[in-house]
Amino acid sequence: SREAWRAGLVAHFEAHRGELSEDSLTRLERNPMRILDSKDPRDRPAADSAPDIDAYLTGEAQDFFGAVTSGLDAAGVAWTRDPRLVRGLDYYRHTAFEFVTDRLGAQGTVLGGGRYDGLIEALGGPSTPAVGWAAGIERLAMLGDDVRPTMIDVSVVIESDDLIDFGIWITTELRRQGYACEMSASGSYKKRYERARRVYSTLILVADDKMLNSDQVANVRLKRSFSGGFDEEKAILENLKLLLTDRFSFDTSADLQIEGGDFKIYGKVTK
Repeated sequence: SREAWRAGLVAHFEAHRGELSEDSLTRLERNPMRILDSKDPRDRPAADSAPDIDAYLTGEAQDFFGAVTSGLDAAGVAWTRDPRLVRGLDYYRHTAFEFVTDRLGAQGTVLGGGRYDGLIEALGGPSTPAVGWAAGIERLAMLGDDVRPTMIDVSVVIESDDLIDFGIWITTELRRQGYACEMSASGSYKKRYERARRVYSTLILVADDKMLNSDQVANVRLKRSFSGGFDEEKAILENLKLLLTDRFSFDTSADLQIEGGDFKIYGKVTK
């Protein structure tokens, strides 16, 4: 997709060569995408009329980007698509991103990065999916007024990729309530669960797909990991119940049970 778009940009800017600044003429040979980010007013008419990448996206690329935005929606993240976002590094692939805030005035970009699956391979190594980013330490510090070190309250284990959006949603909601929460959703189920067990967490939440073929979205189970105190665990579980019943038609007939030292919610999360 990018190579096709690059060729389209070269053809467009070649037709406007006489209007471009000296820097953009150099970029035209090396990296024409950088012209889109030019601050020189001479370049703006040609840059603003340049074709977007949409016309060159393959079906695979469209599906990939759809999965990215679906995950953002599940997490409740407000996002804006910028078809002209330029990070300035040629090895980015799929999605480049910036996290911005309105709490720091004009210096609103806190973090930026993207996917670069082809970088290791281009340097002679094996094909390696990858994502990277850079952040401003001072800006993060100014945003972190109430950050405190803590153990993980809940480790979320997703048994099936079909439940990733559900996992993102429950993880995000728990974090918004002030809980430290991590999600394990890569590799085999055994690896996901073992990864969660290695984290020093109070509870492990498991969402499985045993009922995906019926009218249910997921079966939710919770197990004690490292005890943080009975009252603390029960408070987390009560909040989980509220989250689930607020969003889904949740069968709480089994209510909150304690079996063999483990808390469990046996209810079904239905559509």
